[in-house]
Amino acid sequence: MDVAGSVSTAAQVGLKLANGSITQADATTQLQPVTKHVSDLASQNAALPIATSLKQLSDSIGKVEAISPTNVADVKAAGSQLTTATKDLLASCAAIRH
Repeated sequence: MDVAGSVSTAAQVGLKLANGSITQADATTQLQPVTKHVSDLASQNAALPIATSLKQLSDSIGKVEAISPTNVADVKAAGSQLTTATKDLLASCAAIRH
């Protein structure tokens, strides 16, 4: 799985979670392949500026996995935070290209 695939998956899950079209459990299942990949990338690139964005995305995924599925407001907030983290990572990637 590449960075683009991980970010795309996380962004889609975040949007669905934020608008309530999937459950926290479904989001966790969909994020499982992304979780380790993003965490590994953050560790492997710790000296690079992109590491901060990768860590934020990893942390956001962790929050989605850890929240109580019965607290709808927290679930939606975690989805929004996940979406924001993906946007920040994309901005970091774009900055590397320029």
